[in-house]
Amino acid sequence: MRKVVSVYILIVIGAIIGASVVTYVTMNQNPSIEEQVKVTIQGISYKVSDHSVLKIELLNDVPEKNLEGKVIVSQDENQWTSDVNWYYTGYGEAEVLCDSIDETKSFRVSYNENYPTATFLDRIIEWNEITISPQGSSVSQAGAFITVENVRFYVHEQTQRIEIILRNSGTSDSKVAEVYMGTSSSNLALQSNVVYNPSSQIVKAGSTLNITLTYSWTSGTRYYFKVVTEEGLSIPFSEEVGSLTFTFMETEELKITSVSFNTANDVITVNLQNTGTTDVIISSVTVTGGNVTSASLTTTTFTKGGSGTIAVNASTNTIMAGTSYNVELLSTKGNKFSYTATA
Repeated sequence: MRKVVSVYILIVIGAIIGASVVTYVTMNQNPSIEEQVKVTIQGISYKVSDHSVLKIELLNDVPEKNLEGKVIVSQDENQWTSDVNWYYTGYGEAEVLCDSIDETKSFRVSYNENYPTATFLDRIIEWNEITISPQGSSVSQAGAFITVENVRFYVHEQTQRIEIILRNSGTSDSKVAEVYMGTSSSNLALQSNVVYNPSSQIVKAGSTLNITLTYSWTSGTRYYFKVVTEEGLSIPFSEEVGSLTFTFMETEELKITSVSFNTANDVITVNLQNTGTTDVIISSVTVTGGNVTSASLTTTTFTKGGSGTIAVNASTNTIMAGTSYNVELLSTKGNKFSYTATA
């Protein structure tokens, strides 16, 4: 009887050891998906202008892992999902349309890989953790908190441009390294025709940075952007060219540099420089002072950036030495340019 019991115990112990070995081998041959994927939230922003859209940027800490999955936003009984579009290895962004989300309640954000029941991110988000803005873009890291303050599509000197204003409401400076743009969030191209103001490309704490792109945009089209900083911040956002887009108004600006008088011929010579953004056509003149009753000139065009002179003919025997005269030139667009001098 003792032999039978001993044999039974040995069999049970052997089965347990065998099962442990099998389990150990299985785990090492098929490491869990959770061990391969580490997804964290880089930034969350909320767009409220046209639609309620949560923009969620994710980072995969294992960049050699090619991820495809969905971001899930849930609140009470409601649930909204969006596929993740990876910009480059390691990073991805989802825009989750959630028009009926309650802005007074917290919500849950999770990321689900395209494997059954494999969820790698599950986090409760409070509204005070994100920034709500018309453009819906904000990212914070290491003391810098950058938001997109404004996006403007416009035409200047017959060239289509886009102005992006970034604001840093954090405590540390941040330097922009690259700007990407495209017609979809998964197809962005690095932009080379970019002008920064200030030219240092630094958005200082408590200040702004203006970024101007030269780009042929189309009205009614939504464009997707991503601004990347040297510190590793990635600020994704999108904007549609809509009815608020306007053309930059070209301005007439004519500077009268000097005036000379010919008392013998009653002629006033005006020297001018065009410092505006468009050509200026001078069509009429008014002269006041002394006994001047009338004045005339030949219509003259001053090209943008150019300079020249214009002769003003005053009424006979009215230009007298020592007398002060005011010359006022009128452009065809109704702008006035005046100068006062003594003959």
